[in-house]
This record gives sequence, structure tokens and C-alpha cells, in this order.
Amino acid sequence: MDKEKEIYKNKKVCLIGCGGSLENREIEFNKYDYVVGINRIYKTKYFKNINILYDSAHHQFDPITNNKIRIINESNLIYYFLTPGAKSLEKLRFQEFMLKKIKVSTKTYKNRPEVKVSGKKILAGLFALNIIIGGEPFLVDIYGFDFYKKNYTSGLDFKHELNLINKMHDLAAEEDYLNNIIDKNKYINWIK
Repeated sequence: MDKEKEIYKNKKVCLIGCGGSLENREIEFNKYDYVVGINRIYKTKYFKNINILYDSAHHQFDPITNNKIRIINESNLIYYFLTPGAKSLEKLRFQEFMLKKIKVSTKTYKNRPEVKVSGKKILAGLFALNIIIGGEPFLVDIYGFDFYKKNYTSGLDFKHELNLINKMHDLAAEEDYLNNIIDKNKYINWIK
């Protein structure tokens, strides 16, 4: 088991996506060992509770700015992992440098294999879930995984571009993929 997966060994994990079903939900963050966020969760009110961030680093939406670094610096973030969807290597190197400067552990995307469902790449949240369950956690509760049936949670300043998303992902197949993971791992709860 690699070091990243070992983080989750026998832990209670809350995994949060940016879906609108997250809104107005009471989450007892203090009952988890780790709260893991996906992509632009750092722009929402939930980020103050995040310990670990998995980021596709979509530079067309998230240019690496001092504002992002400031937000991360003011958070409880201890690990920052990049998924295979990460884009510009130059920006990733700068981002990694800045995060090391503020003492957040990072992992580049270089050694991460692309996982596919129906021949299309997997969503960042499912990629993170695969890493988490590889670490044999005690519990995983999933929030904000809507497969784009609802819009993003408040705090995010753009809407879904469903045409683009459907070119990159097979959302129905990915939802089935998640349900199959849950069927095989009874310690996973998807709170819709």
C-alpha cells in the first residue's frame, strides 16, 4: 500500500463534491478523521472543514493566483493531491512550489494512471474515492456527488457546461460505477 492510501487506513472519511445536493445539509465534520474535498470546493463555505483536496487543476477555470494560495493557507488543509485531469505542467510546478512554501504536502499527477469508464475518463471524485478505498478506511460518507443533475453548490461562479462534460465523461456509466463500488463496500454511504 502506498503512502497516500495509508492515510485512510482504518479512518472515518467524509468525501465532498461540489454538487448542489450539499446545500442545507448538516454534516457533523468532527466525527471524521479526514474531510476530503474535490476540485473547486475550495471556493465554497465547506472548505474550512477540508483536510485533503483532490484537484484536477482546471487552469481554464482556476488560474493559479495568490488568492487561491491565500485561501488554502487559511484552511485546515494538510494534503493536496492532483488528479490525472491536471493540466498545464508549468502552472502545476508553480502551484506545488507555493503549496510547499505554506507547508501543505502535495503529490503531482505524473505517476497517476487515467481511470476510464465506458472509454471516457473518470470524474475527479470517483478517482479520489478509488484512492481512499484502496487505503481500507473504516467508513466513507459521500456528499455532493450529483453527476451534474443539479448545479454546483453556492460559492461557485460558473454553471455546468453539459456539452463539454458529456464529451469528457459518461455520467450514467459513472453513476453505475459508484453504485457498484457501494454494493461491494458496505462501509460507503452516498448521502444524496
